[in-house]
Amino acid sequence: MAGALSSLAPEAVESFIGIEGYLTRTRGVGGVIKLRPEDFLAWELLTDGLDARSAYESWRGLSEGLGDHVLAVMRKRRIDTIRACTVIAKKLGIKPGEIGVCGIKDKMSVSWQFITLPSGSISQRGLSIGELIQVLPISYAARKLSSKKLARNVFEITVRNLSGELEEA
Repeated sequence: MAGALSSLAPEAVESFIGIEGYLTRTRGVGGVIKLRPEDFLAWELLTDGLDARSAYESWRGLSEGLGDHVLAVMRKRRIDTIRACTVIAKKLGIKPGEIGVCGIKDKMSVSWQFITLPSGSISQRGLSIGELIQVLPISYAARKLSSKKLARNVFEITVRNLSGELEEA
């Protein structure tokens, strides 16, 4: 799947993986989501209780320890997870497949998600790639991250240009 995704135009990725539509149990209010990336905030909570957004905002550096991997928190804006990992891998001189993730987050968002990188591949100060991607190392880990560690995703969504009355929704 990663090979197929890397050949797609950036605007086609969300459609390909099926995250361009939304379902709700309540009546719609019209409006637009994702007018700006800041309108769609998403972050991960791991099974051990770690919160990606909190970990990023309260980052104090890489803790001491041992492990073949480094658990890091990535903040990304206006780039999907697959492309972000490809950019990070190129910058660090590793293969994209060496990066562990729990899941894929939307392109048109600001997202905080956990990733693992091979030990020694990232500086203790982290990595910043312009406004798109920031990666902050948190701790050492024995294993590469997978979807099994994801407890849930949290979302903060802003709907703009509403049509109709809120009481009707």
